[in-house]
Amino acid sequence: MVIFSWVLAIILSILLWATLWIFPNFYAKTTKYCYLRVGIAIWLVIVEADRMWEMLSHGGWQHFSNYFTLYSCTIVAWVALIMLFYPNKIFLDCFFPLGIMGPILTLIFPSKQPTILEWSYYVFYFGHTFTLFGFIYVYLYGLTNYQFSRKAIQTSFLTGIIVIVTVELFNQYFGENYIVGDIAWALGLKDLTRPWQFLISFILGIPIIGLGLLLIYLFKPIYQQKTKVKLHDTWWELLLKKIKLHNNKKTREENT
Repeated sequence: MVIFSWVLAIILSILLWATLWIFPNFYAKTTKYCYLRVGIAIWLVIVEADRMWEMLSHGGWQHFSNYFTLYSCTIVAWVALIMLFYPNKIFLDCFFPLGIMGPILTLIFPSKQPTILEWSYYVFYFGHTFTLFGFIYVYLYGLTNYQFSRKAIQTSFLTGIIVIVTVELFNQYFGENYIVGDIAWALGLKDLTRPWQFLISFILGIPIIGLGLLLIYLFKPIYQQKTKVKLHDTWWELLLKKIKLHNNKKTREENT
């Protein structure tokens, strides 16, 4: 049941992300209104409230550090929340690679494995799914006119370094285990000493951000100037055109 629930979450997540390329005309229209963004935001608030409740319940409220859930996916979830209503290029410059790779890696290497019958299943898996969805939505539909560039690369790497160092300083001061501990757990390195865990996490952060930037380079925005200008057809639209062309050609051949 655990494996089935995990695989199902991955499949459903991929299908949801794919709709951004399958229904570009629909999503372009949604950018003119707030209902889609409000819906995503409400779900992300529920997810983060659930996480905060988990941290503060059973006496956790007595510890100051529990008021700051500094998981990488929590950080990018709040960035996604802000960006949905105040889209600004700086958010993507700084956090886009983390906003992509954090949820993807969590889905592939989940720190929890709830089943489909548990509430935590929907909070955990689809909290990450909709965080990534929010980032891709803002990017593909040109709400910030973000573009892949040397400056974007430099800014994202600098942000990654600042995040991991700042969070680790927080860990050391309050005795917490955010980000570095999560990476060490996912890689089976939790028995290593902390300096080695940090070093490995820091080194791995470089290709992780690089992979996120590669995905940005490969998947170009569909629209720019806040959906006023369509840049290209999506792979789905191109596929439908090829199928339609093939069917028309076949029909003509049958009629001759």
